[in-house]
Parts: sequence; structure tokens; C-alpha cells
Amino acid sequence: MNANAFFKRPIVQDLVGPLRRSRPVVVTKAFLHEDGGATMVEYAFMVMLIAIVCVATVSTIGSKLNTVYNTVANDF
Repeated sequence: MNANAFFKRPIVQDLVGPLRRSRPVVVTKAFLHEDGGATMVEYAFMVMLIAIVCVATVSTIGSKLNTVYNTVANDF
């Protein structure tokens, strides 16, 4: 049974329906909803943050070790 006839409302012609199913619109919607590249970007950000933390840690430890080695060398 048609819902419009059941509620005694006039049937409105769907003018947007054919546009929704056209090939360029379908391809564009599929492209916009594609999330495969998002995972790659997330992994790239994680690797970048890990690299930044590693560089900061090595530089901090390196400067402290340099101070310790200089102290030991001066004591001899």
C-alpha cells in the first residue's frame, strides 16, 4: 500500500531521485566516504610523533652524558 495514499497526501514527484543515482554523484559519494587513506595518515602521524620523542630523548640523554664524560675526564 502506498503511504501517501494511506495518509491521503498528494504524491510528490521525486525530482532529486535520478540525480542521486547518476554515475558522477555515485562516484563522488564513494570517494568522499572512502576511509582507506585515513589509516595511512594516522600511522604516519604516529610514526612522526614517535620519531620526535626519540630525537628529543636522545638529545637530552646525549647532553647529560656529555656533561658526565667531561666531569670524569677533568677529574683524571
